[in-house]
Amino acid sequence: MFYLKYPQRENSAVIAIFRFKGNRYKIPTGESTPTKFWRKSNQRCSPGRSFPDGPFINDRLRMMESDIKQALNGYKIKGITPTNERLRLKLQGELEETSEGEPLFADYIRDYAETIKEEKALSTYKKYITTLHKIEEYERDRGRQLKFADINIFFYRDFKQWFYAKYDTRNYFGSIIKNIKRFMNTSTLDGIHSHSGHKHPEFKIESEEADTVYLSLEELKTIYDLEITDELIKKEHPKIYAHNLKRKKESMEKVRARFLIGAYTLLRVSDFKRLSEVNVRDGFIKIKPKKRSKGRKNRDVIIPLHPLIKEILESGIDLSESLSEQKINKHIKEICKMAKINKPEEIIRTEKGREVEKYYEKWELITTHTARRSAATNMLMSGMEASDIMLLGGWSSEKSFWKYIRMEPEVNARRLADHPFFR
Repeated sequence: MFYLKYPQRENSAVIAIFRFKGNRYKIPTGESTPTKFWRKSNQRCSPGRSFPDGPFINDRLRMMESDIKQALNGYKIKGITPTNERLRLKLQGELEETSEGEPLFADYIRDYAETIKEEKALSTYKKYITTLHKIEEYERDRGRQLKFADINIFFYRDFKQWFYAKYDTRNYFGSIIKNIKRFMNTSTLDGIHSHSGHKHPEFKIESEEADTVYLSLEELKTIYDLEITDELIKKEHPKIYAHNLKRKKESMEKVRARFLIGAYTLLRVSDFKRLSEVNVRDGFIKIKPKKRSKGRKNRDVIIPLHPLIKEILESGIDLSESLSEQKINKHIKEICKMAKINKPEEIIRTEKGREVEKYYEKWELITTHTARRSAATNMLMSGMEASDIMLLGGWSSEKSFWKYIRMEPEVNARRLADHPFFR
């Protein structure tokens, strides 16, 4: 059960390794010993005079072995297979469990997030931890700790009221609820509980379209034709130092190129921000998408080069630098403002649980996602079949595809005026 973590070193930590219900567990004991005093035969320290700390370490290991067996017997009786992290927390006294053997809801979230940390993307782990923090904040404000049985429609209604009193957007609330439902489902599959309060019809994931604009082909051409001068940059940044001016201009040029590539190719921001010369050959862009749909699996995205993109690539723009999404979002707004993409746009958003109408200049609403949205909308308006666009862009369902289409009613009416039906 007990082994040295680093048997080749002079000193080593002692770890517990064992199996339960076919699963392998590896738990730190908190003990360490000089390796020359470790006896592999009985998995204990030598009790001789040369190592007076040996008996004390052995006593603590015996106590831990007893605690492990007691914990596993408890899980066996309750039919629970704990994760490595859950068992570790229980042995360290950091995991409080209900009388029924269920961990508290927040403890399960913490345990689950740590368990998938190495398997999932870092962004997924961070989303789970954000949800944990919101649950803990709610518990502090309400003065109680949540159990699985508490996650029902009454919790949902109270949590929603509490959440909107503090935070703004419906999408933020929806992302938290989405994770709460996930944790309830995974804990049910793990055999931890059988509560189903999260399946109530009203216990739903709310959302709204956060990015509601697209750029027409004329607007994209305006962005492409814009000469980014020192004067324009100084107008937006009057206090910019001379030595930063050149760097700022070069950065904006690279952002513009990347954004336009996305706006003519349907590439997601995770793909067009890391595009390099290696991905461009024989008149096509070929890249293995970072985010894959279920239907696409490991297939590459292959998209024909638009003439404007050819010009960008032939201009000698350096595609070797990887740009952050934050930088692209910041610079593309500035570029659109310089290009006078300033048509007033009415946006209805949820703030503090209420729908609020606000007006923005169009450049204020441009983000990295606008590129893919613009590509899909402009391709459809040009006469491409929706099925062809879906195949190029990697959409696995029509429902998800049509969420990207932004067509102004007047523009759509003019497009359909020549349809045989109206002739």
